Amino acid sequence: MEMENSKLADQTNNVDDNENNWRKGDVVVFPWKSRRFVREDSKSFHFYFSSTFVCIREADDKHRGILLRVLERTSKSDLLIVGNELYRKDERNNSVDRKRYYGFRFPSTKSLKTALEILRKEPELMSLLQQESMSFHLDSKFWVREPGRRLFFLKTPQYYDSRTDTLHCAEDGASYRRLTMVYFQKGNLFF
Repeated sequence: MEMENSKLADQTNNVDDNENNWRKGDVVVFPWKSRRFVREDSKSFHFYFSSTFVCIREADDKHRGILLRVLERTSKSDLLIVGNELYRKDERNNSVDRKRYYGFRFPSTKSLKTALEILRKEPELMSLLQQESMSFHLDSKFWVREPGRRLFFLKTPQYYDSRTDTLHCAEDGASYRRLTMVYFQKGNLFF
């Protein structure tokens, strides 16, 4: 489906301005939202999203819409595997009784491939990401949510090489791209 530049949104949409239903090319600014996914003793780990995202797919009856945010390159030494998912502590909140860690959620391999396929078909969206200071090369290497295994039982972070369409276990000192996505459909947000 070909997209004209006029369909790309020229304005920034605040989440409160609509019912979580955006058009392709909309730039969306989120307030702070989080969801706890694991608690360990005095620590709890939360996924969150905030800041600026770009809508790369509209929601319809068959598919959820996709909002994409490009994050900084991240090295393997900054990553943890928590609750069988890859996690990076982006922010920390120390309360009296526990520590809360917040991180943008990593994409699954399947959702990453879908997003890259959309961006390859519609270069106008890549231009919009560049305008929003979120540029990256489509043939890069990206961290994915699912951990790999070494020696049959040791979990290790994995990355997806989009040039070769393969998954690899990361070596020490490796640094790859990070994307995060929020999905929406029928007024609901999913992350």
